[in-house]
Amino acid sequence: DSSLAPAAIHPLEVAILTGDTVQIRRYEAVFRSAESSSELRRAELARRAVAGDDSALAAMFESPSGMALAAFQNRMSRAGGSEILSLAQMIAASATDGPEGAQLRALPGMIAQALGQSDTAMAIIDSANLGPQLQEMRSYVRLMPLLSGYADPALLRMADSAIGRDHRNQYLAVWQGLMAIDLGDPAR
Repeated sequence: DSSLAPAAIHPLEVAILTGDTVQIRRYEAVFRSAESSSELRRAELARRAVAGDDSALAAMFESPSGMALAAFQNRMSRAGGSEILSLAQMIAASATDGPEGAQLRALPGMIAQALGQSDTAMAIIDSANLGPQLQEMRSYVRLMPLLSGYADPALLRMADSAIGRDHRNQYLAVWQGLMAIDLGDPAR
């Protein structure tokens, strides 16, 4: 049945995310019986990645998929900040040249920013050979603290000022309200 392997992929991603190696092996058997060698290889790599084999995790990103992302999320759940950044750098090294690999090459920069390492994040983004996506990624990495709720007061004041007061966008109004609370001005 040609629909068997595709139907198994999303439940397998959940098994990978939760680190359920018994369930992952069951899906390997499904892919084996469906003669889906590419999905079988991904499932085998995912099982190894969940077990702690970081080279298997990096190999999964040679052809990124939902399984690769689930394996990375599983691995991040068991790692500390500097280890996560190292994993992201290993994954980025497997990215292809050109625009199709830009997001993977930017991954370490986004992880560094999520860890509060803004200068490191910008240096990584600037050296990631992102081509036409460079300015967009630079902007995104700069905004991450605001979007994620961990911006320092100076950045909050700058964003609040840039938005201004004369707008009719309800989302901006809510965002400004949250920034006002963070800045210690809940009455505003």
